[in-house]
Amino acid sequence: MASFNVLFFVLISILNFSSITTKAEDTHFLYQVCSKYRFTAINTTYQNNLRTLLSSLSSKATHNTEFYNNTVTGKTPADTVYGLYMCRGDIPSDLCGECVGNASQRLSTNTECSLSVAAVMWYDECMVRYSNTSFFSRVTVAPGYPGYALSSPTNMTDQQSFNRLLYRTLNQTADEAANAPIGAKKFATKEAAISIFQNLYCLAQCTPDLSPEDCRSCLDGLINSNLPECCAGKQGGRILYPNCNIRFEIYPFYRSLQPAPSPAPSSNSRDKRSRSRTIILIVVPIAVVALLFTLCCYMLRRRQKKNSKTILRENFGGEGAILEGLQFDFSIIEASTNNFSHQNMIGKGGFGEVYKVWKQWRDGTPLSILDPKIKEDYNQVEVIKCIQIGLLCVQENPNSRPTMGTIVSYLNNHSLDLPSPQEPAFFLHGGFMDPKTVAQESSSSHQSGKSSTTFSINEMSISKFHPR
Repeated sequence: MASFNVLFFVLISILNFSSITTKAEDTHFLYQVCSKYRFTAINTTYQNNLRTLLSSLSSKATHNTEFYNNTVTGKTPADTVYGLYMCRGDIPSDLCGECVGNASQRLSTNTECSLSVAAVMWYDECMVRYSNTSFFSRVTVAPGYPGYALSSPTNMTDQQSFNRLLYRTLNQTADEAANAPIGAKKFATKEAAISIFQNLYCLAQCTPDLSPEDCRSCLDGLINSNLPECCAGKQGGRILYPNCNIRFEIYPFYRSLQPAPSPAPSSNSRDKRSRSRTIILIVVPIAVVALLFTLCCYMLRRRQKKNSKTILRENFGGEGAILEGLQFDFSIIEASTNNFSHQNMIGKGGFGEVYKVWKQWRDGTPLSILDPKIKEDYNQVEVIKCIQIGLLCVQENPNSRPTMGTIVSYLNNHSLDLPSPQEPAFFLHGGFMDPKTVAQESSSSHQSGKSSTTFSINEMSISKFHPR
């Protein structure tokens, strides 16, 4: 049952982890720029065409497309609207679709942009843009053109050294993004070591409709013109423009672009079947042997382990079955006898010494024998009853000693009156037994090969045990 509970817990943990890792991520709005040229009327032809355009962008983004541009042509050039979106090169397709959908919805309903003839909106995961004039394959990063820059409020310690590394790494990242193969996304990331404990992470991206030269020119303007004004020497920063963007941080903020290694293709299906057969021939016997080994270990342990009830029944007969609940923890017995002190011993039988006292019972102070460790937490009635039962069990007349069944009835029936105990067989009127005498007697009785005479005041037989 315990192993099943552990297995169930592990299974639930795995399922919870899977649900967490597959949960859709949220998109993060950054900034928007809306044209100052606005419509004076509502529901114009251009606005209707704009809604159609934004709907087409949202729909296309759900089809695993990271970049898309479209034109909705009106009856007149003034009614024609141009638009595109671009998702960041490292995000999954579902997050790209969610981001474009959120941006398109915001552009349609936002009071600042819904009446503008042109706008661009940036999220951390994507960019959506539209205009009443064509901007495809054109760089719009002229001085004064609205963009977005954000820098960390914290400066690097060694800014001069860091800036050299930053510009060098960003330029390398920009070169890689601009020189992407035809048809590939113009996106690149790069990592560089600031120290043995800290790294620099850089990202650069252009819209794929730009030529390599225009892309590199766009990124160069961000790195060498805009970055010194906003972000040089900072622990992080980003600059976003409609056609290109850059970002750097001292922590990893992008996903790995390394594809998972694919298995090497086999020469033919016969080789695949042969490998599968070999794996089965190895794994199955190992699993069978492990199972048989586990079963054998379980059976041996079960055979060697005696049931506690069986042991009690063998030693005490039919009454042994009711003794299981009368066992005490060793630490309790040790504390109550003051670590089995000979000063607390009143006799010795076949199973060892008998501890605790008659004298305190006779003087009406039985609770004084309690160890200080347990005096703070006990039931007075139960303690006195246990002492009384113990004294009844060591009475001089064996016929006056209660049986195990009688003891159980004493413990279970609180209304039953117990008989008064008589003087125990081993009580010495001058005080306790001499510890030296007891120790000497105990030592001599355990010496192998030597005879010893064990005494008994009431001439009852004493059991003596010898090792097997």
